[in-house]
Amino acid sequence: MSFVNTIVRSTFNKSTLLSTRISQRSFHGSSKHRDTPENNASIPFEFTPENLNRAQEIIKRYPPQYKKAAVIPLLDLGQRQLGWTSLSVMNAVAKLVEIPPMRVYEVATFYTMFNREPVGKYFLQLCTTTPCQLCGSTKILETIQNHLNIKVDETTPDGLFTLVEVECAGACVNAPVLAINDDYYDLTPETTKKILDLLKSGEIPKPGPQSGRHTCEPPGGLTTLTSQPPGPDNNDSTYESNESDSNEYSEESNSTVTYYHKYGPHEKFTVTIVDIMKIKKIYECNETSENSEMGRHDEIMERHDEIMDRHDEIMDRYNEMDN
Repeated sequence: MSFVNTIVRSTFNKSTLLSTRISQRSFHGSSKHRDTPENNASIPFEFTPENLNRAQEIIKRYPPQYKKAAVIPLLDLGQRQLGWTSLSVMNAVAKLVEIPPMRVYEVATFYTMFNREPVGKYFLQLCTTTPCQLCGSTKILETIQNHLNIKVDETTPDGLFTLVEVECAGACVNAPVLAINDDYYDLTPETTKKILDLLKSGEIPKPGPQSGRHTCEPPGGLTTLTSQPPGPDNNDSTYESNESDSNEYSEESNSTVTYYHKYGPHEKFTVTIVDIMKIKKIYECNETSENSEMGRHDEIMERHDEIMDRHDEIMDRYNEMDN
């Protein structure tokens, strides 16, 4: 029994220590608030006139009795104005939707998107979960730390950058991924330095792939959607026109139209006007079928009305006989 108690105490102590470390590392903070010089209820916060108008528009999306549902978008609006979600921001939101402040605190302490401690102008959230780690996020982390001379959960002295590690960013196919404020970048160590230098100079780099990729695709290139998309009546994008089609549309059969594959900038395929007319015929057949179904429905409803009229007539005659 004493052995079991020892194991339980050891496990409890380790889990408690781990949770304490996690809460200390996060800019989301722990669920408990402690007043600090930069974060207490005495520091005033008011929405700007522009943001106040936005807030009212957000509240109008919900029924008056459910306007508390606007808490999350209003907290996001406040965070974008101030740069982080302070206690005063929460109180301002509670006042707008007319609910106890505690209800807003419950939301702000639950969602990690709300930073309850000040962060830098550029909030660097590097995904270090398994897919990104396997694709080199550790090297990206080392590059950021060395280039900015900060560690995880630290902010540069000039207040420009804050670096944190996050769990899955939801963009595994483009791993490794770094979120900078609202934008996603997939990176190499070299492009990481380039982006950080651009941000230092006041320029905003173009979001998205920075490693030669064009869309959502793995480092080695696309493994699916690499060929021409299938057509409606065969497995090839460039349909072969049969003789009857060519005769019917012979005047236009030599004209072609080029389409670009939406899944990649380098893929394209060409179809003829005959192909377009074939597709049009398919849609016309579908439309005719729909019209036919509607006609059948109207016919049934007319027959139903006739039966009901006959029923009423019989009931009237029955009532007359009864009288």
